[in-house]
Amino acid sequence: MLTETFGFAQPGSLPSSRETLRMNSNASVARIVAAGPVAIDLRLSELDEEWDAFSALQTLTPLTSLFGISLGLSLNVAWFVLPIVMLSFALQQAILGWSLPFAALRWAGVRTEWEIDEERYALNLALAGFVERNASLIR
Repeated sequence: MLTETFGFAQPGSLPSSRETLRMNSNASVARIVAAGPVAIDLRLSELDEEWDAFSALQTLTPLTSLFGISLGLSLNVAWFVLPIVMLSFALQQAILGWSLPFAALRWAGVRTEWEIDEERYALNLALAGFVERNASLIR
């Protein structure tokens, strides 16, 4: 399977999980827009804090590796397999654009940066519409 390794490709996630995430995001945007500009501002603040799948994976890999190294040093050398496996997945992610942990994060509902930005853009458009409508009422 050829994958795109540039931009914000979404390999490693099942099409059904991508569609589920997209439908949930669209429903969320519609619900927030219906709630008004204050809700949109609040959601935009939440989106600024949301971690994307790549950031979560980049944090999970060294944490898991450090955990495996510390257990390998203190308990049993068999734990040294954990950092080897996680770093292998990191290499796979860098080369192919997907890995098993990335697919697991996507399956768990963690969105890509592109998907978060897509929601942010839709909310900013809706907010601009509110501002434009209110500005025309003031004139």
